[in-house]
Amino acid sequence: MLSVVKKAEQDEGLVIRLFNPSRAEGTDSVISFKAEVEKSEEVNLNEEAIRELEPKDGTFSMTHHHCQQKSYKVHLKQ
Repeated sequence: MLSVVKKAEQDEGLVIRLFNPSRAEGTDSVISFKAEVEKSEEVNLNEEAIRELEPKDGTFSMTHHHCQQKSYKVHLKQ
């Protein structure tokens, strides 16, 4: 479930938060961009990098465990 899309606090990145509300199982998510992705990373709630992500053709695939929230920051080429 998409819970937040907002401008990053410290730079021009786009922050996306996903949440899996299911108590029973994990779920797979896919995010796609038409614009070219310059940089992308999983971030904590303070928008600090946890790990870099490598999209394939502007698409990210990820798995969220039950009741798990994850945040991502994406920089699109302008």
